[in-house]
Formats: sequence, C-alpha cells, structure tokens
Amino acid sequence: MFNLSRLPILSYLNATIELILYLMMFLPLVYLTRQLWLSGYQTVRGHLFGAAQRRRLRTSQYFRTTRSSVNFGQRFLWHEHLQDLLESTLRKTTPSTYRTFLWFSAGLGAGVYVVLFIATDHPFFPLLPALLVTTWPYFILRIRRYRISIRNSYDIAPVLKELIPKYRAARHNMRHALPVLTQESKDQTPFLRALSRLHIKLERAHSPEHAKRIIKSFNAQTGTDWSTRLSSLIYKAYIENANVDDALVKLDEDMTDAQNTLKEQRLDRTDNLLLGILPIFGLPAGILFMYTTLTHHILKYQFGTPAGLRSFTLALTVTFFSAMAGTIFHRPKQDI
Repeated sequence: MFNLSRLPILSYLNATIELILYLMMFLPLVYLTRQLWLSGYQTVRGHLFGAAQRRRLRTSQYFRTTRSSVNFGQRFLWHEHLQDLLESTLRKTTPSTYRTFLWFSAGLGAGVYVVLFIATDHPFFPLLPALLVTTWPYFILRIRRYRISIRNSYDIAPVLKELIPKYRAARHNMRHALPVLTQESKDQTPFLRALSRLHIKLERAHSPEHAKRIIKSFNAQTGTDWSTRLSSLIYKAYIENANVDDALVKLDEDMTDAQNTLKEQRLDRTDNLLLGILPIFGLPAGILFMYTTLTHHILKYQFGTPAGLRSFTLALTVTFFSAMAGTIFHRPKQDI
C-alpha cells in the first residue's frame, strides 16, 4: 500500500513547521536579550577600532604632543544596563547587589548543569538548559521593569501635580522642591523612588556630561516618554538654573489631554488578557474535539509517540508564553 508519510516533501514540510515553532519560541528570548548582544557588539567594535587608532597614534610624530579628537560615540556598557535594571526593579540596592545578582544567576545555571549531568551522564547535553536557566533572573527582571514602566505612566501625573506647587513654593529652586516632594509623599511608588535617586545622583554630578548620563539612566529606569520630558526639565533646572514653571504646566496639560484621549478610546480592556488565556482552553478542547470526531486513539498518538509528545510540548510552551504575555500586556502603557 502506498504510504504518504514516506514522501520526502512531507518530511520537509514537517521539519519546516517544527523550525517555525522553534523560532516562535526563541525569537522573543533573543529580543529580550538584545541589549546583551548590542553590548557585546559595541565592546568588540570598540576594541577593534581602539586598537587601530592606537597603532596610528604610535606611528605619528605628533603622538606625544597631540591628543586624538576622534569620537567613537558613547558606548553602551552592559553593567550600566544591568545596574539600571536592578535599581528600577528592586526596592533597595547596595554596591554589592550587582555582583550578588551575577553570582546568583551563575549559581542557578551551575546547579541545573550538575543535576542534569548526574541524571544524563553527558557533559554537553546540560549546557543549553543551564544557559537558559542562567538567564531566567534577567528575564524576570525585564518583565518586572516593563510592568513598573506601565505603573509609572499612571503614577507620573499625580506626582507632577504635586511637584508644580512645591516648585513654586521653593521659589523655582528644583534642588529644594524635588527632595521635599519625595520625602513628604506617603505612597513611595517606584517612580518616586526613581526621582529620589535622581536627586541624589544629580547632587553628586561633577559635570554637565555626568548629569546627562544620570538623566539617561533615570529614563531607562522609568521607561516612559513622560518621564523623559520631565527629566529634561529637571536637568535644565538643576544644571542650567532655568525657570521651568511654564514648561511643567505645559507638560501637565499635555498629560491630562493624553489621559482623556486614552479614556475615550477605552484602551484599558481585558481583550488582550482574554486572547492570551484562550489557548489554555483551546489546547484541551482541540484534543477532545479530535477524540470525539476523528479517532479514539488520539491520546495514544499524542502521548505515546515521540512526534506526538514533541508537538504537545511545543503547543504547551506556546500556550504558556501566550498566557504570560496576555497577563503582562493586558494593561496598556499610558504614554505619548
């Protein structure tokens, strides 16, 4: 009897479908770790271009008297990105938090590697699971920071309304108004804690460039366009001693208009959440449908064969990530 399952085209089609499913699983992970790849690229690029520049300077007769004016741009440093991530997601950090986080992640991966090595007695098989587990704490913090950025987009409006009268009471002195705001507020939200860190760091800034890096770090921690506009006004008030009263009022008006527009559009709905959790009910319903309409041996094919187990594992993984994404993104960010 002619067996269609042995046709090469069906094997290629099956491999293509599996490849697409694997890409759907791992591309979000690659996107979440994009800062790590960019950091590595910038580091390698900086070393290569830096070495070439140093060789040119050594061969120049003006090496001892002339300094290079070549600007390679501001490099993205991985430890600065991770430090911002830790400060924005943890309630309290210390100078050793960065090192503790790295050791915890490495220890988690090493523990998984040891357990799988003992179970499989294979030195290379546990490497990929161990590396994936090592990145779990980072992914969890990235997800938590995104949720905090959503909360910040809602918390910045009442903070700004409190800042304006305090800024006027301090005679347009942001260095006095900002600490009063952060200390007198009863509800210490993540955005207020970020403002408090911003004030402390700006007080220690030794140059305008240093202050700009502090502002950039604040923007990365808060994660909203409104906070970016507010931080630019705080920079002008701190470093340039500018009067930003009118600009603060204008920012408050723009934020109020944006909030009213978002309320009219009714974006804060449960549609995303329902779409995310729908596969949880669709997966068993699909198996039950095939059991009742196609064949009663579907459970044997699904769980008793390697191909069935592999497809079920992929479907279960996609269902899990879908539910997680629906839970995380069901509340929209109130941004520009």
